[in-house]
Amino acid sequence: MRKLFLTAVLVICFATYAAAQNPDGYHRFEVFKGYSYFMLERPEPIGDGTRLEGFHGITTAATLNVKRYFGLKFDFARYSKRYDLCEPGEPDPSDLTPDCFTLTPLPGSVIATDDPHRRTSIYNFMGGVQLKDTGRTEKVLRPFAHLTIGSTLTRERAESYSPAPASGQLLLDFDTRSEWGPAGAIGGGLDIKMTERIDIRAIQFDYHKATIFARSTDNLRFGVGLVFR
Repeated sequence: MRKLFLTAVLVICFATYAAAQNPDGYHRFEVFKGYSYFMLERPEPIGDGTRLEGFHGITTAATLNVKRYFGLKFDFARYSKRYDLCEPGEPDPSDLTPDCFTLTPLPGSVIATDDPHRRTSIYNFMGGVQLKDTGRTEKVLRPFAHLTIGSTLTRERAESYSPAPASGQLLLDFDTRSEWGPAGAIGGGLDIKMTERIDIRAIQFDYHKATIFARSTDNLRFGVGLVFR
């Protein structure tokens, strides 16, 4: 994954440099950096019931515009959420998105007060096409649409404490799993021109389909940020 991240950084740096060199009637490259909110349909619940659950994250996208209205896009996003151990009586059954998780220890084990927790991280690596007017005009509003496909990496890590069978010494236990699955997104949004080189992405809305831990999920994501040309 480190190699993929470094490749994405190099693409973004090259795109930012090359944009200044383009004499054509449209912007050849653009880079989006911003905040993203991901609504995940969990394939298995933490607590009671399957539900949509919110994750905060960041998105970086680089687009090579081969025509004024058509570009090739690479999209990378990372989301994460931490869950603390539920107190007695939690979670509330009426709470559809609890911020805690329940843990059923083995017989004789002890849950310490040293802040056991669970963290879920989601990484999206996708590429596809974008439709947008990238001409060097005085247009202020620039709507766009895109379609991307690729892969999603999901990781979950839980930390708990239990005594060693022989010594009784309290040990920290890690339960970690990760899995790759296919993913795709279709959506669009609206960019607002600030300067010749910078737009504000007022809104981006996507329907996101992915396979997470062998279960098909239907998700949503929203984004805002800046577009550099």
